[in-house]
Amino acid sequence: MSSTPSSPGSMNIQEALSKAYAHWNAGQADQAEMLAQRVLAAWPGQPDALHLLGLMAHAYGNLDLAISHLRQACLAPRAPAIYSSNLAEMCRQKGLLAEGVEAAQRAVNMDPALVSGWNNLGILQQETGRFEESRLCLERVVALNPGWPEAHNNLGNTWRRLGRMDRAEACYRQALTLNPSYPEAHSNLAYLLSSKGNFDDAAKHAREAIDLNPQLVDAYLNLAEVEVSRQRADAALRALDMLNAFAPRHPAALVARAKALKHLDHAEEALEFARAAIALTPDNADAHHTVAQSLQELGRTEEALRHYAQAAALPGISAETAMAGSALLLTEAGRRDEALAAFDAALERFPGSAVIMAARSDLRTYSANDPDIAAMEAWLVDGDHRPLPDRISVHFALGKAYLDVGDSARAFAHFEAGSRQKRSTVDLQ
Repeated sequence: MSSTPSSPGSMNIQEALSKAYAHWNAGQADQAEMLAQRVLAAWPGQPDALHLLGLMAHAYGNLDLAISHLRQACLAPRAPAIYSSNLAEMCRQKGLLAEGVEAAQRAVNMDPALVSGWNNLGILQQETGRFEESRLCLERVVALNPGWPEAHNNLGNTWRRLGRMDRAEACYRQALTLNPSYPEAHSNLAYLLSSKGNFDDAAKHAREAIDLNPQLVDAYLNLAEVEVSRQRADAALRALDMLNAFAPRHPAALVARAKALKHLDHAEEALEFARAAIALTPDNADAHHTVAQSLQELGRTEEALRHYAQAAALPGISAETAMAGSALLLTEAGRRDEALAAFDAALERFPGSAVIMAARSDLRTYSANDPDIAAMEAWLVDGDHRPLPDRISVHFALGKAYLDVGDSARAFAHFEAGSRQKRSTVDLQ
C-alpha cells in the first residue's frame, strides 16, 4: 500500500488503509467502511480499499457486491495473490466455477506458497469434476500445512469422489484427530460411513456435527441420507424439517426432501421439490438427476431422458450414475439398441466403470473369460472401501454373469453376498 498526493483527511493513504483494516479486524465495520470509502474518493480504484470493502460485503451477505469489489481489486498490476484467492472462493460460493478456477490459478501462479490459493483451487477443481487435479492441489496444501484440519478434510472429500473410501476416511479421521470438535469433518465422515453401510456410526457423527454447529446444513443433509439409506425415509424428513427451520429454500435440502419422498413412493411430490431446486440452481446436477428418477417412476420416459442427459453434462458427481440411469431407463422401455449404445457411451466416458458394467448386465449374455467379469471381480477386491449400493449391484451382476457361464456355485455366492448386504440396509427397529 502506498500514498498519493491526495489523501483522506489528515492521513495519507497507507495510514487510512491501516486504520480501516484495524477497525474491521476489531469489529468496527462503520469506521472501517468510512475510511475505505474516503480512500477510494481520494484514489479511485485503490485495490486495498476495494479488497476490504469486498470482504465486508461478503461478511454481510452481499456476495454480488463482494465479487464486484474483488474483481476491481484484482485488476491492479501489483494486487497481492491473496486477493485473487479470495475472489476465487467468492466465485465458488456464487457458482461461477470457471472464473473461480481462473482466479485461484492466478493466485498460485503469483505465489506458489500460498496455502489458501492451493486450497481454493483444489476445492474448485473438485466441484468441477477434475478430481485428480483437485487431489494434487490439496495434497500440496497438506504438505504445506500438515497441522491444518481443514486441509485433511478437503482432501478427504476429493478422495471420496475418486472412489477411494479408505483414503477419504483416513483424511477425515486425521482432521478429527487434529480437531475433535470439527463439525464439517464429523459430517463428512457421517456421509462416508453411510455409503459403506455403517449406518449407526454415520448417524452418530452426523448428530455430533449438528450438536457442534446447529446451522451446518450438510450435517442435516447427511443425517437425512443416512436415514434414507437404511430405509427410514420418515426419519429423513424429520431431519430435513429441522433444517427447514433456518434454511427453508436451500437447494440441496429440496433435493434431499425429493429423494426421501421418492423412497416413500410419493413421486409427484418428489418431482415438485426437485424442480424447485432446479428453479433456484439451474445447473444443479443432483437436482436434474433426482427429477429424472422421479419422472422415470411416473412413466414419463422422454422427459426423464432429457434430465438424465442434463445431469450427465453438468459438473458434479452425478454424471456416471446419470448415464447409467439413462441407459437403464431405455432398457426398461424396451429400447434395447438405444440402451446398448447408451451403455457404450457411458463406458467410453468412464472406462472400466464396474457400476456401469453392472447396470447393463441384464442386456448381456456373458461368456467364459468375459472381460466384464474380470473387471467387476477386480473392483470388488477393495470390498468395504466401495460404496454399499454399488457393491450390491456388482454382486448381483456377477451372479447373473456366472449363471450365464454355468458356474452356479460362484453365481449363488454373489447372489447371497448381494442379498445379505441389501438386508443390512433395512432398519429393523
